[in-house]
Amino acid sequence: MLAEAVVAGAEKLRRAREERRDISPSGVSVCARKTYMGWTSTQNLPDGRSLLLMNDGHYQEIEILDDLERAGFQIKNRQTTDTPQRDLHISKTEGSEDYLMVGHADCDIFTQDKWHMLDAKAMSMERFTNFSRYGFQAEPDMECQMTLYLGSDEYRQEGITSGFVYAKHKDSCRSYDLPFNLKEGLFNELVDQVRRINEGWVPEPIRSKLCVRCRHKIPCWKVLPIEMEAVKVVSLPEMVTQWKKGKGYKAYGEDLIGEAREAFEEELGNSEVISIEDLKVQRVIQTRTGISYDKFVKKFGAAALADVWEEKKIPQMRINIQT
Repeated sequence: MLAEAVVAGAEKLRRAREERRDISPSGVSVCARKTYMGWTSTQNLPDGRSLLLMNDGHYQEIEILDDLERAGFQIKNRQTTDTPQRDLHISKTEGSEDYLMVGHADCDIFTQDKWHMLDAKAMSMERFTNFSRYGFQAEPDMECQMTLYLGSDEYRQEGITSGFVYAKHKDSCRSYDLPFNLKEGLFNELVDQVRRINEGWVPEPIRSKLCVRCRHKIPCWKVLPIEMEAVKVVSLPEMVTQWKKGKGYKAYGEDLIGEAREAFEEELGNSEVISIEDLKVQRVIQTRTGISYDKFVKKFGAAALADVWEEKKIPQMRINIQT
């Protein structure tokens, strides 16, 4: 009974969303058709349970800000459970006091000797994994939202042109932060798109890789689009056979080596070196140096990590057998 009542109460929020007519930064996409459909369509609005899940994410995002403050970061203009986010006014309408959009970033954070905008996101496992691997490539609409926030009058007046998205996996508390800078070209493109839609423009559907995961794909295309742009299909049967054989040989070889190492270690015992047939088995002690995160944080504070942290992208190739 109680659970049903809670879901029914959340359904009232759904009806309120149906009555909302303003385009918000969180609803703007690089695809103008998606922006338009999200603004005008009500058939894909979340149900009561989904809205409860979104509200839970909202409270987790507030907890992220608490975590950052506990780590020693200086934060301002933040939201709390009792204090709403401050309004960010985006693109004032010419000859009027009205603004095209109003948005709400979560806070500003001081790190690397200056202030940055920060927006927190609580994510599911799939979404968090993709975002931590591919950044805005996995969340192009999020880049639009952040660009519009950062291009607001408030941030322009404060001279803030950079920001962070701080993402957290809801269940495991794994986290990832993505730095970004204001892209003026994208900002102007999005503002023009929203202004034209407000003036009555109805964008036509345009096929792109975004269609595959878009909730409006059926209304746009009537059929499910298949993403093939990122897949290059070639035929190399001899090399495929060679790779599979090599994979098998490698696994078998690793098993053989593993069994031999166990026997060698047993014979080596406490000795420094032994001779086995034509092999020399020697105990080697390697010394590696590094920085202990725990000791660094204890001495300098967690916030200081951000000033020395460097991230490197290492290209790799992964081969799997398709099923």
